[in-house]
Amino acid sequence: MKKHLLTVAALLASLTSQGAYSLQLRMDKSDAHYKAGETAVCNVLLLKDGKPVSGEKLLCTVKWEGVPVRRDIIECGGVSGQVPFKGEKPGWVYFGFEVLGKDGKPLRDPALYTYKNKPGIAGEAGAMFDAEKIKAVGERPADFDEYWAKCRADLDKIPLNAKIKELELPEPHRNKVRLFAVTVDCLGNLPVTGYLALPVGARPKHCIAVVDFLSWSSSDANRNAAISAAAEGAIGFAATWHGLPAGRPRDFYVQELKKPEHNVLQDCNNRDKWYFRNVYFRVMRALDYVKSLPEWDGKTLIVRGGSLGGLETIVAAALDPNVTLAVAGVPAFCEFNGRRAGRRRSIPYRSEAFDRRFVEEPGIPAAMAYFDAVNFAPRIRCEIFVCTGFTDELCSPSNVYAFFNHLPDGKKFMTTDPYTGHGGTTVNVQGDERLRKQFKEIKVRPYQP
Repeated sequence: MKKHLLTVAALLASLTSQGAYSLQLRMDKSDAHYKAGETAVCNVLLLKDGKPVSGEKLLCTVKWEGVPVRRDIIECGGVSGQVPFKGEKPGWVYFGFEVLGKDGKPLRDPALYTYKNKPGIAGEAGAMFDAEKIKAVGERPADFDEYWAKCRADLDKIPLNAKIKELELPEPHRNKVRLFAVTVDCLGNLPVTGYLALPVGARPKHCIAVVDFLSWSSSDANRNAAISAAAEGAIGFAATWHGLPAGRPRDFYVQELKKPEHNVLQDCNNRDKWYFRNVYFRVMRALDYVKSLPEWDGKTLIVRGGSLGGLETIVAAALDPNVTLAVAGVPAFCEFNGRRAGRRRSIPYRSEAFDRRFVEEPGIPAAMAYFDAVNFAPRIRCEIFVCTGFTDELCSPSNVYAFFNHLPDGKKFMTTDPYTGHGGTTVNVQGDERLRKQFKEIKVRPYQP
C-alpha cells in the first residue's frame, strides 16, 4: 500500500526569507506527481515587503536528476511567473530560484537563503515523473543473504557486556524517567554507544521499545529522543552511528571523526573492511541490547531515524525479524550505482573521481552492493514508513523511490513534499502519525499519580 501526503499548509509553500524579499512557489499539481510526457509547471511570485514585485528578475536553475539542464530568467511583473518542464521518462526535476541584483548577479544576502548549505537559493521546488516506475539497476549479490547471515553469526559470538551509568535528569522528567549512558561490546573496531531511557517503575515484559538512530553528524546521540519515548511509557534507546563515547562536547566528535580510522572512503572495494560494515554491526547489536532488557514486552520493536539514521533504520528492519515498525526519513545509501540508470549515485561517492573509479575498479560496486539500501529492501516484512522531499539534493528522491519500489507490497507507505529537502525539513507525516497511534496503545503509565 502506498500513499502520497503533503506536509505543506494550503499547498502553496510560501518560502519566506528574513529580509525584504520572499518567494511564493506552487506546483500546478498539488502533490507534484506527474506522468512521463506531462509538463510540470512551477509558479513563482517574488515579493518585497510582502507585496508583489515588478521590474526585478529571478534566475531559475532547472536540474534533471541533479544535473543542471536549463537556466531561465523570470522577469517579475507583479504576477506569478511560470517555469515549465516536460519529463520524458521516470525521474526527478528540481527548480532552484535566486534573486538577481541590478548587476545581473544573484544576491548573496544570507537572509534570502532557504538553506545555509545552498548559498543564494531563495526558494526551491521539485517534482517526480512516474515515481512508481523508477527501478533500481544492477544485480543483488547472489550470496547477499548468506553474507549477512554469516555476519549475524559472527556477531552472536560476542557477549553484550553492557556497561551503563545512570545520569541525572532535570525537570519535568525527574522521578518519571531514568536515563543511562550505555556502552555495549560489538564486533568491529568500536562498541555501541548511546542512551537508554526507562519509565520509572516499569515492570518486566511490559514495555514496547523504540530505537532511534543518529544521522550522519559529528555529534552525540539524541538523548531527548530516548527520554521522549520513555515519557510515553516505552523503552527508549538512542544510538550513535560512530561508536564514540556518549556525552562528550561536540568538538570532541568533530576532532575524532577527522582521524584516519574514520575515513569512510577507504577500503570501499572490500566488503569485509569498509567502514560502514562496522556501523551495520552496531545497528544489529543495539537491537540485541534492547531486546535483552527485562522490561521489553518481547513483541513490539520500533526503529526510526533520518538520513544516515534512515539507512540504519532500513538495515535494522531488514536484518532483525523482531522489528515490527520502521520509520525511515530521507534515507541515505540508496543506489550506489545510480549513475547506471541516469540518476545520482548515493553519498558519499558522488565525485567525478569516484565515477571513474566505479567504472575502472569493478571491486568497488561489487562491494558496495552489500551495503546498498535497495538490496536490503526485499528482506523487510514489517510496516515501513518512508519520506522524501523533492528539493533534497543530498539523498535524492528518485534514489529513495528506487529503494521504496523494491520493497514488498502491502506494508509500505510514502510521504512526499514538493517544497522540502534534507536536514530535518521533510516530515514523515504518516510515520509520525503511526508512532502516535502506537504510543496511545500503551496501557501501562507507570509514573501516573
